[in-house]
Amino acid sequence: SPTIVRRTGNYKPPLWGFDFLQSLSSEYKEERYMKRGCELKEKVKLMVVEEQVMSMEPIQQLELIDNLYRLGISYHFEDEIDQILT
Repeated sequence: SPTIVRRTGNYKPPLWGFDFLQSLSSEYKEERYMKRGCELKEKVKLMVVEEQVMSMEPIQQLELIDNLYRLGISYHFEDEIDQILT
């Protein structure tokens, strides 16, 4: 019977410990970034529900929805996407 070569499970511990990872900070958690994120979400939400989008050809509407999914932000606009699709 053929010999099956299995990968070893003896991995070395990571270079970075838990304490080091917890000590890392990000400036993007500051209030100004959170506020800007909310502003941009509102702008996109308004763009999606505008008459211009509702009067688009169906293929253009689907492309817009596809772009939102590909950007990974579609979950913010589920109600608006449902409105376009109905």
